[in-house]
Amino acid sequence: MVIDREHAHVAFGLFGSINAFILLLSPLPTFIHMWKKKSVEKFSPFPYIVAFLNCGLWLLYGLPWIQQQGSLLIMTINRIGLAIDMVYLMLFVLYSKKEKRMKIFFIILSEIVFIGSLAILVITLVHCHKKRYTIVGTICMVANILMYASPLTIMTANVMGAMLGLAQLMLYATYYKYTGRQITERQTQGKLDLVEKTVSGAAQKASNEAALVFNLMFGRPIF
Repeated sequence: MVIDREHAHVAFGLFGSINAFILLLSPLPTFIHMWKKKSVEKFSPFPYIVAFLNCGLWLLYGLPWIQQQGSLLIMTINRIGLAIDMVYLMLFVLYSKKEKRMKIFFIILSEIVFIGSLAILVITLVHCHKKRYTIVGTICMVANILMYASPLTIMTANVMGAMLGLAQLMLYATYYKYTGRQITERQTQGKLDLVEKTVSGAAQKASNEAALVFNLMFGRPIF
């Protein structure tokens, strides 16, 4: 059985769209947990902010102004993706603190402005459909890579923290004996200083008492 190019294109497009839909729904348990707890806890909104940008760019890529005939599959799955990501981000905005809430809002707004500006610039300045979808497609690929790499931001922070903690333990192990010896020396020196002050005070007191006795014996005035 021979499958022509058009049918293969549709089949792989459907397969990719189904996989993308499953991927979009994969964080659903996390957001159900957030909704029940009424808190974002330590979850980061960054992966969903990048996913929102990614879906918006791919939706732009599928429009007939970019591709001459347009792409129904690309537009459909990325419309669904935009809607799902908007729900996710609304939960972050709803349950985050005020400062974080405003930051998320302004980032989303800047992404919308970026996508709109890109669409206007490409449509008005580039008059060939092939160049249009090449430019937008390249930007979409970069955004796609960022979306899949975005969870690594949390992992990177944890790895760096572990490495810094290990470095601190190594420094502690290296200088432990030296530090302990230095503390012992300081304590010993403090005790010696205390003994010296005690002996000096006793000697001074004895000297004063001897002078008093001498003055009484030989009739010298005390004052």
